[in-house]
Amino acid sequence: MLKILKYHLPLVLSLLLIFVLSSIPTDSLPNFTFEVSDKLIHALVYFILSLTFIYSLKNQNISFKLSENAILFAFIFSTLYGITDELHQYFVPNRSCDFYDVLADSLGALIGCSVIFFFNKLGLINKSKKDFSSKQIFEIKEDL
Repeated sequence: MLKILKYHLPLVLSLLLIFVLSSIPTDSLPNFTFEVSDKLIHALVYFILSLTFIYSLKNQNISFKLSENAILFAFIFSTLYGITDELHQYFVPNRSCDFYDVLADSLGALIGCSVIFFFNKLGLINKSKKDFSSKQIFEIKEDL
């Protein structure tokens, strides 16, 4: 139970927060002073969402492929959630389905996944035992 709270609750809360905020009609939202801010907010939110997806996928035990390819799947799932979020907004009063919002969402997710990818390549993120391939694990056991 603690593992679920530690690794998966941030993702669930992120998904719920995005859904709830997307359900608010635009006339209830604060006005921003510059037009680009909407896309920046989308990118920032999906940057964070991609990080929570990576964290959750890397620490799940259901599928080795999901864990091994957490960065790729985090990008895919974040982008798909962005698409479904825009479709959801189509049905919310005074909201619209905007293709450029999906692009901003995808770009934010791509940046988040790229940051983690490059941090991994540079060795700035501690690798757990899950990061080793099965071949490397067998080689380690043979050395012992």
